[in-house]
Amino acid sequence: RAPGNRICLVGHQQCGKSSLLFWHGIQVVESGMGKVLYLSPSPLRALPLLPQNTTVPSPKVLKQIHFQYPKNSQELVSLFDDIHLVDAEELPAAIILDHFEKFFSTMQAKQHQVTAEVGRTCAHLIDALQFLSTNCPNSETKPSIIASVDQTWFSSGKNAVVEKWFPSVLQVSSTGKDVYHVTNSSGETLLSYTTGEGKLVVIEQSPDDTPPHMHHSMGFQ
Repeated sequence: RAPGNRICLVGHQQCGKSSLLFWHGIQVVESGMGKVLYLSPSPLRALPLLPQNTTVPSPKVLKQIHFQYPKNSQELVSLFDDIHLVDAEELPAAIILDHFEKFFSTMQAKQHQVTAEVGRTCAHLIDALQFLSTNCPNSETKPSIIASVDQTWFSSGKNAVVEKWFPSVLQVSSTGKDVYHVTNSSGETLLSYTTGEGKLVVIEQSPDDTPPHMHHSMGFQ
């Protein structure tokens, strides 16, 4: 099978990217697709916001989301390479990379060297995805990778290397206080939501996505 879905979510800080990623992970588990590997450069202090009227995931669901906290790109690459050593039944159906840019924040290097390291890391990531596509225990599942990236970092010369490795780059933009829209490269709005008062409220999603289901809204197959 060909490598699975690769989506990068780009937006400014505090726009709800982590919530969208976490929501996706929950839906992967609850839909029976498989386990989730959630990677972040630092531990989560609290569960990200969930859509209004969504119940807090059960301990059984959370147990299927494996959180790990590699501190930099070297540890991230090592983790990707080690996926080949994981027992088949423990392989994830989805890899989530939250705050992808922060894995490179400690590099004391010139811009072109950082860009090269991003490309090297992504190459190892795609190799891991290829392995999952061939060995994932659920033959009906197309493994996925979804990453979140800060808008400022993306716009500082990293857009080309990110777009090379992630065929689908989605933009999170704001049209007002706490109102956000997720659009694809064609400018089509896939999802609109608000994050006010400690809640994530979906106000619009793809026409065929009722009730709202981020896995489909974001373009996963």
